[in-house]
Amino acid sequence: MSAGSDGSGDGGASTALRNTAMAGAGLGCLMSPLVLSGAAVIVVIFGGLGILLAPLIALYLLFTSGGGGSEVTEGDATTALMIVQGDGKVDFDETTVPDDLVDPIEEAGQQCGAITAVVIASQIQAESAFDASKVGPGGRLGISQLPPKVFKQYGKDDDDNGEINARDAADSILAQGRYLCALSDQVDEALDSEAVLGDHLNLVLAAYRVGMDAVIAAKGVPAGNDIQQYILDIRSRFPVYAGIGAPPPTASPDSDGPREESDGGGGKGQSRRGGEGDSGKEEPDKGSPGSGKPGEEHSAPGNSAGFPVSESQFDKMFPNRNPFYTYQGLVSALSAYPAFANTGSGTLKKQEAAAFLANISHETGGLAHVVEQNTTNYSHYCDGTKPYGCPAGQDAYYGRGPIQLSWNVNYKTAGEALGMDLLNKPRLVEEDATVAWKTGLWYWNTQSGPGAMPGHSAMVNGAGFGESIRSINGALECNGGNPAQVESRVANYRNFTQILGVPTGDQLTC
Repeated sequence: MSAGSDGSGDGGASTALRNTAMAGAGLGCLMSPLVLSGAAVIVVIFGGLGILLAPLIALYLLFTSGGGGSEVTEGDATTALMIVQGDGKVDFDETTVPDDLVDPIEEAGQQCGAITAVVIASQIQAESAFDASKVGPGGRLGISQLPPKVFKQYGKDDDDNGEINARDAADSILAQGRYLCALSDQVDEALDSEAVLGDHLNLVLAAYRVGMDAVIAAKGVPAGNDIQQYILDIRSRFPVYAGIGAPPPTASPDSDGPREESDGGGGKGQSRRGGEGDSGKEEPDKGSPGSGKPGEEHSAPGNSAGFPVSESQFDKMFPNRNPFYTYQGLVSALSAYPAFANTGSGTLKKQEAAAFLANISHETGGLAHVVEQNTTNYSHYCDGTKPYGCPAGQDAYYGRGPIQLSWNVNYKTAGEALGMDLLNKPRLVEEDATVAWKTGLWYWNTQSGPGAMPGHSAMVNGAGFGESIRSINGALECNGGNPAQVESRVANYRNFTQILGVPTGDQLTC
């Protein structure tokens, strides 16, 4: 679940999952207040949405520096909170998105004064997690998930490839910018005539999601939780794309708090697979982007029979694995996310399979561990502030499986995505190999963690293996955070691609 499940750590907690939960939840609806470093509890009514928030909880998770469990300062939290509640008119950090998307995102953010590159990038993350191949509800296609009629109106051949295609990232992003600017003009008119009330940007984002007619009918942002959640989801990402986001807090190996390093099979504390805040939405909208439901974001045909790793190759990759991790369990789980290792060329399919297996090998010491080894951590993974609590028991949500799923919020979110009650029956992840593999595939295919996209998107969209590492542990390992852990993952990937007979591709490190 965390930075290094190769046995080098101490049963710690990674970061990605917690990031996803808090960012995906849009700072979290009705979150409990947080006392920050002795300061008074801060409760805010957010932007006229009528949702009671304690944003500093999310900011604490998003902006505390990793590696040593250092506390977020009030200054950092205040800055981030101002950005979240602002209009997105802050400098865009180009390093937070794939290189090939920097120009279209910046150009889309210059279409009008009301919409910025930070807004564009944050909305793309909420809509598709930067997956240009996504097929959404109602025929929505591509990275920006515009309705077909809207794309037909605003789409152009912005990448000059001779066609106007919603699956072309540049065409989609520039159409997104034009549409947002058109909606901005409509919102201005509606505000001037007092047909609607509320924050300008909130109204624009709501109109993008449900249409301007619905916003006018509601005389503002519609009251449904899904719309408000969508807006908060986007806003919560503003600091990240402004370049001030950081992994969630971690603690030293002998502390009682979340940890960043794995014990070789540890339930990484509050982390990507195991964080109280980065598994996905606290109460996932069953049909909304980012819920992680199998098949929801991937349209490729099932690949169970065509998995590009044979059983003999799997055995070679994991010669000392725990017998629990069966090859058949993995193959049976593939139907949950049919685009996995089934997108693009034969080489790309094998590269993605190798990338996934290399990362989970690192997380579990070569698939040696099914459950977290440090039992003293077990009681830490119950967030009692959640309305659903910990029905399986205070000690029941420790790390399990190839991705070392932990925390009650992540068991709930992953279970809902996979159509099973993991909140009440968390032991399924250590008792059923197929269920265990599905939780790993759930994270890989749908959760961005502290990165800009899920691991699946990183591989199929050309961002490379290094970007998949960022999606798992972000700055805890990347950008010099822990180069030894990065090299360990890369070594696994090199080994596995060699076994599969394919090149590694570029951009191996982060």
